[in-house]
Amino acid sequence: MLSKTMRYYGQRSLSTDVSAYARILEGFRGSIGNTPLIRLPKLSQETGCNILVKAEYLNPGGSIKDRAALFLIKDALDKNLIKSGATIVEGTAGNTGIGLAHICNALGFKCVIFMPDNQSKEKIDILRVLGAEVTTVPVVPITDPNNYNHHAKRYAEQHENSVWTNQFDNRANRDGHYSTTGPEVWTQTNGKVNAFVMSTGTGGTLAGTCMYLKEKNSKIRTVLADPPGSVLYHYIKSGKLERTDGSSITEGIGQGRLTQNLKDAPIDESLFIKDQDSVNMVFKLLCEEGFFIGASSGLNVAAAVEISKSMPKGSTIVTTICDNGQKYFNRLFNKNELSKRGKYFPFDNTKTKKKQIFGLFLGIFITTLLPKLFIKSTWEKNKQQINLANIKNEYNFIEYSQWPPFLTDPTFDLTLWRKHCWINQISLPTQDTKLYYKKNYTAYNVCKDVISLINSIYNMKTNIAKVEYPETFAQKIRKIFNYDNTLYAKALEQELYFVMNKYTFEHTVYNPLRGRRPIQPPEVPIEQYLNETIEKTSHNCDLCNYQNMTAIDSLGRMENRYAYSAANAFKFDQWHSMFMPKQHDITKLTFEELKDIFTLAWKWFQTVHKQSSSHRFPTLLWDSLPHGGASQVHPHIHATLHSDHYYGQFESIRFASERYYREYINISKHGKKNFFRTIQDIHMAFNLTISFNGITVLIPITSRKEYDIIVLAENFDERFIKVIYQIIQGYFNKLKQFSFSSCLYLPPLSPNQDDSGLTPVYYRIIPRGQISSLLSEISSLDLLSIHNVNKLPADLFAEIITWFQEI
Repeated sequence: MLSKTMRYYGQRSLSTDVSAYARILEGFRGSIGNTPLIRLPKLSQETGCNILVKAEYLNPGGSIKDRAALFLIKDALDKNLIKSGATIVEGTAGNTGIGLAHICNALGFKCVIFMPDNQSKEKIDILRVLGAEVTTVPVVPITDPNNYNHHAKRYAEQHENSVWTNQFDNRANRDGHYSTTGPEVWTQTNGKVNAFVMSTGTGGTLAGTCMYLKEKNSKIRTVLADPPGSVLYHYIKSGKLERTDGSSITEGIGQGRLTQNLKDAPIDESLFIKDQDSVNMVFKLLCEEGFFIGASSGLNVAAAVEISKSMPKGSTIVTTICDNGQKYFNRLFNKNELSKRGKYFPFDNTKTKKKQIFGLFLGIFITTLLPKLFIKSTWEKNKQQINLANIKNEYNFIEYSQWPPFLTDPTFDLTLWRKHCWINQISLPTQDTKLYYKKNYTAYNVCKDVISLINSIYNMKTNIAKVEYPETFAQKIRKIFNYDNTLYAKALEQELYFVMNKYTFEHTVYNPLRGRRPIQPPEVPIEQYLNETIEKTSHNCDLCNYQNMTAIDSLGRMENRYAYSAANAFKFDQWHSMFMPKQHDITKLTFEELKDIFTLAWKWFQTVHKQSSSHRFPTLLWDSLPHGGASQVHPHIHATLHSDHYYGQFESIRFASERYYREYINISKHGKKNFFRTIQDIHMAFNLTISFNGITVLIPITSRKEYDIIVLAENFDERFIKVIYQIIQGYFNKLKQFSFSSCLYLPPLSPNQDDSGLTPVYYRIIPRGQISSLLSEISSLDLLSIHNVNKLPADLFAEIITWFQEI
């Protein structure tokens, strides 16, 4: 028998009225606005009023701020403040910037965003994916010249064809809502709206909507809802700009001043909404109404419910759902984060677990179509498995040395560097600055600073190697180049790039022409050989029959849904174990399987460290397939926890980073330096990085092989594992490189004063050639730690950048 809820949804017929969708909309701009007005049935029943929400998360950019962004840019165009190819600059907590970035892309404009550094990382990541240049700055009052809005204003003033849209005090913001949101609410309610209530940041939505509604009916009750730490509640009550106590988990709402958008707005009254009430409403709507929303929207609906207590039964109260909850996973939907802020996690107390799961599924399906995220945040938590989302919190090392922490933001202005300094047409720079740097680059401090940064670590040069070919052999060379005279001329005078890291002594020589040498194709197609090998070995696979055919270490066997542990039969360290998926075919490895492997490994590291606290240096080593050095076809990852230091090359890198810090501690005008961050900065300058979520993927200019990739991260968490998974999938599906070797180093456990400094999470992967190849993977140059690479880093970067679009 169907439950009441299922009968309700099952019996409800779908509307056949398509009039609202009869028009074909014109592009991104044309699809902004005209969002649905939705009745919340359970809250309406509980309050006796019609609680209606404007579904602003259905704007194409995902939030109500799309409206403001459109009208702010329209205002600049109407006033002829900008022309084709302009730069739009704004100080924003996130959503306005996201809307601006979308519209800038549609118009061919550049978008530059300054935002406070206390905003959700998800918003920053979205902005960067959209192509916006994002700079985060410390939170300071508007009266401070370093406030993010003043940064935005100065940037626009210093750059031609740029405009600061000034969302807080540009009344084009509220005019947009007067022209769209207000009329939509009036029309959708047939003029039968009794109250409009919502929170405000810039004042644009509330002021513009209330102005229109009051003109239509002066009796409509207009209410400002305010979070802790804002002055607006007291201002509406008494005219005094006095802050309420505390700070708020909400983002983008509340104010410390009266903006131009809010001045003269017809606001009747104000409500103070506690953060816990906002959080409770977020989870109530998720579990009972099916809406997956952010904290500011929770505050809006909580305020609507509060207002209903003083309204006649049957009254219609309208508010907004500003955006969905997808941008707030790490803050609002994280039990540990809520606890830090003195808020309890209402999820455990609102419903039975079965109803929680259904509510979560329905909310995320309706609002974001992301059921996998729901499963992670409920089922895995309820099963008391290791929660990778919280590894960031558990793995929160104290900075015990004098190093500054590793961060993925550049330490210099990347926009100015590309504008004034870097030609970006040559693959690698050398001492010949005329080839790589723009005219008059020495006039700009950013150019001199970055070049100094490059020279602090790398030696680079280019040589020309001349060669002559006898005519008979010359014909063969021409044939190799498909009779391309330009390539043949380059073969006669070959350009060689030399790069050496002065601290680690990694040394790479690039000659792209070597990559065009003819290579004997395999007798059997690679994928056919791989499939036959996997199929053949699956029938006699020790690691598939792990209960009977693998050793067990002294900690016992660890196992979860997709992975298990086993002792290596022939160890190379005191604490040495292996972690394997139950899946035999490496090409079918899923993200969930890889995550389970890392989950077990992390648990093993923690368990070992508790037994032997001197073992603190975690390493994971993975050789894929026998040609990559593995003893078996079945995927398996080695884990070691060493005492005293890391293994081999990475220990030398750690030592080099300490030496670099010591040498620059007193002479750097930028203060104390982090070696890894400097490496990252240099690769950002050369346009060889992809950065998001506290993670940087880079193509090293001291590559060891043609498809060498390094990942640096602030934290070891699920997002990091997702990046690793995407790289492996790119190796398999795009590069057809099935045999690889990779290593993962994590920062030391329980850091102490004897360590030379915290390392970031460090992952490196290189291909080992085709699985059927008989060629050696080690050359005489490799024995000398000199690596001859035939593919330039910029060429590989162009290939891999598409791998991370879904992240």
